[in-house]
Amino acid sequence: MNARTLRPLLAALAIGLFGVATLAEARAADVVEPATKTKSSAVPFVGTRTDTSLPIEITADTLEVKQNQQLAIFRGKVDALQGDMRLRADQLIVYYRDDKENPDQPGIAKIEAEGNVFISSPKETGKGARGVYDVDRARIDLVGDVVLTQGQNVVKGDTLEMNLATGESKVASGKSGSGRVKGLFIPEKKPATGKNDASSQKKN
Repeated sequence: MNARTLRPLLAALAIGLFGVATLAEARAADVVEPATKTKSSAVPFVGTRTDTSLPIEITADTLEVKQNQQLAIFRGKVDALQGDMRLRADQLIVYYRDDKENPDQPGIAKIEAEGNVFISSPKETGKGARGVYDVDRARIDLVGDVVLTQGQNVVKGDTLEMNLATGESKVASGKSGSGRVKGLFIPEKKPATGKNDASSQKKN
């Protein structure tokens, strides 16, 4: 079975396997260093809030399910969609737990993303080398040459923390970086006031 015919099958399987994301214990700190351990002050942005209780639809080239470890590994052009938020990566490891009330729909606890991680929402985009989506805390952490973009404004650093409940995002530089965050901000263009035209008319 080739990748083109496999991807729709994986999407359907992912929806049936994971269902609606629910609260569960997550250990994002085991994979990503929290932004609180950085040298410099974080640069905050206000982006889009995301409802983390919405279903998560995942498509990929291959899917490996390890039932005894309660995880599934998606590989190859992985695309995860939840509401208005999209997560793309080379690989996603999805951790889930059994739901006693809905045994056919285990809840997602955490998603680990590896390789060319890209997150997009209506107001911002973020990218990095790897990341963790902590469903319990409604938070996404990215590390490794992260870039946060909102419109024409761009901020670069070592870590990116996205709070999906508040819509706030923070970029900071970590221990391995230069200790500084770099940003490019484009001021909004203001319309001409017409003062020059008025003054020229008076002179005439």
